Amino acid sequence: MRTLARYAETNVVTRAMLSTLLTQHDVDALVHSSSISEAWGLLCKTEFGTLLPGDLLHEPLDLELRLRNASALRFRRSIRRLHGRASAVGNLLLSRWDLDSLELVLRLWHGKEGATPLLTSQPHFVHDIPFAAISEAQTIEEVITALRGTPYAEPIAAASAAYLEKPSVFYLETALEKDHYRRLLAATAALGGADARVGTAAVGAEIDMLNLAWIARRLEYPHTPLDAAASALIPGPTVLSRDLTTPGLTAEHLAELGGRHLEAVLPVSDDTRSGLQRIVMLEQLLGEMAAATAVRQFAQYPFTIGCVYSFYILVRLELKNLCAIFAGKATGVGERDIQARVQGGR
Repeated sequence: MRTLARYAETNVVTRAMLSTLLTQHDVDALVHSSSISEAWGLLCKTEFGTLLPGDLLHEPLDLELRLRNASALRFRRSIRRLHGRASAVGNLLLSRWDLDSLELVLRLWHGKEGATPLLTSQPHFVHDIPFAAISEAQTIEEVITALRGTPYAEPIAAASAAYLEKPSVFYLETALEKDHYRRLLAATAALGGADARVGTAAVGAEIDMLNLAWIARRLEYPHTPLDAAASALIPGPTVLSRDLTTPGLTAEHLAELGGRHLEAVLPVSDDTRSGLQRIVMLEQLLGEMAAATAVRQFAQYPFTIGCVYSFYILVRLELKNLCAIFAGKATGVGERDIQARVQGGR
């Protein structure tokens, strides 16, 4: 009975918020819109519009930030009734948006972009990240100092030697991502019972999608050794994650691995696909499966914290879709190609 009471209100709130997610009709309308301005107008007429400013700035980065912040505000509503260990997990999920912003600021800092209103005006959702101080830092040591009091100082300090040896923000982002999901998996496991099982499966699905997206990007650049690229992958609890993080990854091994896991979810898969095509298709299928599993979770009883993880997955997929749609509009990508990037429509 305590478990039922613990999550009853959260389930009610989160189930009610399902209606605020974009429908397949909404997504199709955005894809078929004739311009960014028309797409923005359509989006503002949905439930998303209550979280967006009415004016549209055509700077792609500003547009993405507005979408990202709006999705974070929506998810924050779903965790406000969590308590104890569940609250810690909810905050870790929400802090994914803080991490997104920090990685952006670090990229701009590394590129010597300097302090801008775009950087200093970013909201904080869980951790008080001094974006202005980071953007004004002269060295990586000053960045670490600015981040003291947050979970991000330690992983950046651990990666600072690699960053200084081969100046690339890649090493900092990799360290931050691995640390975030290590802490999230540990906090999820601490919930115990059905909460831990459901939560671990959801986090594992997200890690798989992130790893596959990273592998796909690296396969587009043949000059990058795959074994080096594999070091950036996030350790996760699934068989796919363990396979991807096996030392000595080669293009041949990756093609075989992609085909094997693709057959597990799509038995009639075409063996003539390249390694890159298999990885991309596998990522898309996992996104569809994660969305379908998340929706089914809301019909489960007795209540668990699974509704929060599921809503998180749906919100993050929605954000990914919106970014793909608006980026496609900005670069003149055709409707068919944009539609192919959309996952998990409701």
